[in-house]
Order: sequence, then C-alpha cells, then structure tokens
Amino acid sequence: MEGLWRIYVASLSADLSLGEPQLVEEGDASMEIPNFTIIDDYAYWQCMAPVTNENARREPSSIRCARAGDGKAKTLYDSVGRMSAPLTTYENSIIFSPRHPDATSYCDLMRIDASSGKVLDSLTLPSGMYPHQIAYGATGFSFCFENIYDYGGGISNLGSYTPAEIHNAEKYDDLSWFRFNRTPTTAPCWCGDNWFMVKSNQSVCAVNFTNKVFCSFGVESGCLDWGDFLISSGKREKIVTAMQIDDTDTEGNETKMTQVRVWQALGNTPDASSAVVEAADIPYEANVSTSSSDSDSADQAQ
Repeated sequence: MEGLWRIYVASLSADLSLGEPQLVEEGDASMEIPNFTIIDDYAYWQCMAPVTNENARREPSSIRCARAGDGKAKTLYDSVGRMSAPLTTYENSIIFSPRHPDATSYCDLMRIDASSGKVLDSLTLPSGMYPHQIAYGATGFSFCFENIYDYGGGISNLGSYTPAEIHNAEKYDDLSWFRFNRTPTTAPCWCGDNWFMVKSNQSVCAVNFTNKVFCSFGVESGCLDWGDFLISSGKREKIVTAMQIDDTDTEGNETKMTQVRVWQALGNTPDASSAVVEAADIPYEANVSTSSSDSDSADQAQ
C-alpha cells in the first residue's frame, strides 16, 4: 500500500447506511493524488502528472468518473499537460482548467456535462496565466490568481475574478469583470443567482452586482488566523462556512471548537448578520494563536 493512492466509491442510502466501498482507481507517485467531487451518485476526479515531473506539461491528463455501486471508472475528458486548479461542480456539470490543446502556454476554463462530457462553456485565458482556484455561477466562470502578472490588462492582478453581467456561453469578450482584491485561499461560489461569495483574509464576503452592494460575515473572537472558511462550491441556495476558535477569556476559561454556519440570502439586503439560519459548535483541540481581523474591500476591473 505504501506509495499508492486509491479511490473508492460507495452508495449512501436515505437512512445514511453506507454501501460496500468499491475500488475504482489507483496509482503511484507517477500520478498526482487526485482531488475529487461528487454529483448525485457519481464521483469525479482528475488524473495528471505531479508538479515535480519535468515533462508534466506534455504528459496526459483526464477527468474520470464512476457511479457508486457500479465499480467501473470511465474517462469524460482527455487533455495534455497539468490542469491548473482543482475541479469543481455547477449544477449537473464539471468545471476544470486544462491546457489549451493547440498551445500548452494557454489555460482553458471548461464546463462539461457531467453525464456526456459535452462542452457547455469555455474560456481561454491569456498566455501564461494559470488560476489556482476556479468556479462557475450565474455570470459564468470565476477564477483566482495568487500571482500578479505584468501583462493581460484588467485581469492581470491577484484576486478573484468573475464577469459582472449575464452573457451567453463562450461570449466573454468586452465584458465588465469584477475583481475581489484579496489573495484568494478558496474558490468562490454563488448563493442563488444574485450573491457572489468570496473568501477574504479572514471573513467571507457576499457581493450583489445588480444592486452594487456587498457585505461581510463577522468572525468570532479568538478565531484562528484564516478566519471563516468558505466550504460551499458552485451555486447553492444555502452557503456553509466554518471557523476554528481557540480563545481564553479574562477568567481563564478556554473555548476550543469549530463553528459551522449555514447562510441564506434574505432578499437583496446587504445585511448578512440576519442571514445565518443554522450554526453548530464542534469541540476540537488546537494550540494556535489568533490574529486581528482584516478590512474587506472589493473593486471592479474592466
């Protein structure tokens, strides 16, 4: 088993009974350990050469899937070169970032049907720009840069980007783009069709392009450096965030827990403080200090 990775799938019934796990893929150090996601009873993962492979840009990569209870894996999409970001989902489709088939210095953003592999939307980024997080929502592709490029015009800075207007598939020219100017640590997502959700330095922020308003979700005293973490992906009616808290009050009482919160948009109001609909505190053990909170901001790039 040493040096091997394996992917198992199993069905989960309505009463949360777990079916028999089935091995659907395995590999060694010649392939990077896959990240994966699920849609209904299917699991999806990407296979590619590790970043340490000197020939990684010329090695094959693929999007693979298997149905729980079936035990047979199949390939949905083949490409050449490493994909730049973890795959994610949007409704019944897979979002991923392969190299362009005609020029490996270009990165494509792809949305394909999760059943057939049919391309539903695509976008080619400027040469040499490789997002490390991607998503899809009401206005199409979203992507994140943790680097600053000295070319590429309005989408060359670090941050999280998405079109600020609705448009047809594959029609990304001459759009107005929104940029959230914080170093991204998670992929953004959408709460319904109106709220673009993005992780800032500590808090999670919600942006409404139509009404040109945004808000941030408060963090608890004593939360760890990274603050609230955006768990959800794609488009959801409810958004899940989580933060770890390690705090000691003036009387020496310790609080060590993970707080999970579920958010739901209440109309088009920017007041998210009333939008939390569920919260759960989960105890944990940690010995990490906290830091002060940040100031959230957003801007728009043309």
